[in-house]
Amino acid sequence: MKLMTFKISESLLEETDKMVIEHHFSNRTEFIRAAIREKIEKCKTVHFISKGKPKEYKHDPEKVKEYTG
Repeated sequence: MKLMTFKISESLLEETDKMVIEHHFSNRTEFIRAAIREKIEKCKTVHFISKGKPKEYKHDPEKVKEYTG
């Protein structure tokens, strides 16, 4: 696994902590991983619906800018 470091607002961190407890996640990291997985699946679904079946993923900064969801 790779390490990611990022800043988060105090209010978002408080909401994260509430969700960790309410939804029985082991810790913040597990919650964040689950949230990222869900967002990736949502993006794939939106792409599939709007543009057809996604092709093999290749990082393209111009394509990333298109998505505003």
